[in-house]
Amino acid sequence: GYEGTQETPFEPVLTALSMRSTTFIASGFSGNQVQLQMIFREALQHANSLRGMAFVDVLSPCVTYNDTYAEWRKATVDVNADAGYDVTNRTKAFQTVLGLLEAGKLPTGILYRGSGKSYEEMVLQGKEPMAYQNIQPAANVEMYRKLISRYK
Repeated sequence: GYEGTQETPFEPVLTALSMRSTTFIASGFSGNQVQLQMIFREALQHANSLRGMAFVDVLSPCVTYNDTYAEWRKATVDVNADAGYDVTNRTKAFQTVLGLLEAGKLPTGILYRGSGKSYEEMVLQGKEPMAYQNIQPAANVEMYRKLISRYK
C-alpha cells in the first residue's frame, strides 16, 4: 500500500530562485535525456565562465515503489518552449515555476540565467575554477587572516 506523502513537497528550484547568488537555475527530467544533456552543458559553461553559481535540479522518480515516469512525462512543461519566456527575469521565473507547481505541473528547462561574480573571483586568488586553485593553507595564509579578522 503505497499512499504517498501528505506534506507539501520541498521545492529546490524555488529555493534556488530565492538565493540571489545563484545565477543559473535549471530543472530537468530523467525521462528527457536530450534536454538534460543540454542543461548540464549550459550549466557547466556558465560556471566555467565565472558568471556565478549554477544549480540544476533533476527530477527522477523512484521506480521501486511507484513508477511515475508516465505520469511525470505528461506533467513536465518545458518553459523554454514558450518564445515569450524570459530566462533573465528572476521574478517572472519564480512566478512561472510557482504557478506551474500549483497547477500540478513540473517545470523543466533553463529557468533563470543571470550574471554575477563567481566564488573564485570574490574569495580565492584568481579566476581559475576552484578545482585548479592552490587551496593549501601555506599558499593562502594572508587571505585566511583577512577572512578571520572580519569575524573578530
